[in-house]
Amino acid sequence: DEPRMQVIEHDPSGVARAANRAMAMARGAWIARMDADDEAFPTRLAEQAAWLAAPDNCDLGVVGCLVEFGGDREANAGYARHVDWVNTLVTPEAIALERFVEAPLVNPSVMFRRELLARHGGYRDGDFPEDYELWLRWLEAGVRMGKVPRTLLRWNDSPGRLTRRDARYAPDAFFRLKAVWIARWLAEAGGSAGRSIFVWGAGRHTRKRAAHLEARGTRISGYVDVDVKK
Repeated sequence: DEPRMQVIEHDPSGVARAANRAMAMARGAWIARMDADDEAFPTRLAEQAAWLAAPDNCDLGVVGCLVEFGGDREANAGYARHVDWVNTLVTPEAIALERFVEAPLVNPSVMFRRELLARHGGYRDGDFPEDYELWLRWLEAGVRMGKVPRTLLRWNDSPGRLTRRDARYAPDAFFRLKAVWIARWLAEAGGSAGRSIFVWGAGRHTRKRAAHLEARGTRISGYVDVDVKK
């Protein structure tokens, strides 16, 4: 019954392709992302649109918001801690600084300027989390990202959600993806000769993750660890 809403039916083709198709059909100045199993609070779209339209935010390309964890905090303590952490990242400076820790934005909570798609491209399909790849690519291109400092979305953590079932969202997929952009950042910071680094922690998992950096040309001078056997 909502005249402004258009339902687009298509064959299953994956999250990235579905989002890109919808965005290609959009005609508004702003694109708002949402997932079927999450809940937007009544004022979410209005507040984010006002945030992007504010004169002081004319240099802001993407705006998210704080999110409420919609799950069992005891049973899924790790996810709950992630929500608490991501809610601490509000300013463009904090989001850019922490981008290599984890995805600094909750994908279904964002609104961004449609013009960014023509400049930097939309979601890419691959063996990686498509939203995190988009944020890292846009941040490298200089897109500033911030958040409305209010809780405007309930991010539900259902047992069947795609992030729990698909290998593209497994921990190693995140580290493979991060390695691409960390190596590029290190190369740019170090000039034509690149930058040699020390890795804090020499456990098996850390060495495996560091190998992703080495495979992309990052030189590792050594490891720092409290365990001399490592």
